[in-house]
Amino acid sequence: MSQLEKLTLSLYVHGRTSFIDGTHLHNDIISKMPYLHRFNFDIVTEIVIINNEYLPTSDDVRRPLIEKGYNVDCYVDYLGTERGRCHIYSVSSTMERMHVITNKFPDGIFMNVRIVYVSDSMHSIEYDFFVRISQAFPLLKHLTVLSTVNQQKSTNELDGHEQTFSIIEYSHLMTLDLISSHIDYAKQYLLKTSLPRLSTLARFVPDQNKEVYTI
Repeated sequence: MSQLEKLTLSLYVHGRTSFIDGTHLHNDIISKMPYLHRFNFDIVTEIVIINNEYLPTSDDVRRPLIEKGYNVDCYVDYLGTERGRCHIYSVSSTMERMHVITNKFPDGIFMNVRIVYVSDSMHSIEYDFFVRISQAFPLLKHLTVLSTVNQQKSTNELDGHEQTFSIIEYSHLMTLDLISSHIDYAKQYLLKTSLPRLSTLARFVPDQNKEVYTI
């Protein structure tokens, strides 16, 4: 492994006492691979029990790699003061699939990503987030949305700036899976979203089997 020149790493880790952050990645991987010149990664650390009084910020997580010239970003979610979730990833990643993203996902453009899974059990997913997703993943083909939290702002309540872009377009989306999401998200995608290539729509109806529609 010490002779490795290229590495792509996709991890989804549960139940640690700390986030996998820039310091971990540098000390445990990068520093031990002197020939490594291309490192793409997408790492989520979930259900992390934080025992420290200080809760790490997104900047704490990414700074060690940014200072060494790596183009990375991350975001951190906390449920209370002890339980956290961290998602750190290469901005220039060549991977076609991105791990589960939440409402905290920042801006960026990922031309290679084709598959995205959105899930947020703590917050509603609002209109502006779906705008950002359409812009961040312009070639997205498969999207799954899982949120039982209703949207706080209906389409009729959008402000002037939001109304200007009220119809969101996913030009390449072929499969949309709403699983057991709140009905608000079905309305969002069916009434206020342009889906010219959509061929499969799936939604889980309570007390029934998952319904799959071929368009």
